Amino acid sequence: MTPDDELVAAIARAAVRWPEASRSELVRRLALEGDRSGAETAARAEMRRREGLRVLASLDLGLGVEEELAELRSDWRR
Repeated sequence: MTPDDELVAAIARAAVRWPEASRSELVRRLALEGDRSGAETAARAEMRRREGLRVLASLDLGLGVEEELAELRSDWRR
């Protein structure tokens, strides 16, 4: 991989955070941090989705959650 200016800057910032780490270790740590950040973002999105479902279920529209979801999905296909 050929690092561009943005990656070089990220590695430089990482070197300040982890001065004892080699360049390859810095890249590894940045990749792992990015992965964790992505997983945290996905977990927050899942929590918001579940909260939305909980709110829908609390509206008592006469349908269960599964029926409500089926109805919403049918609207998406139109």
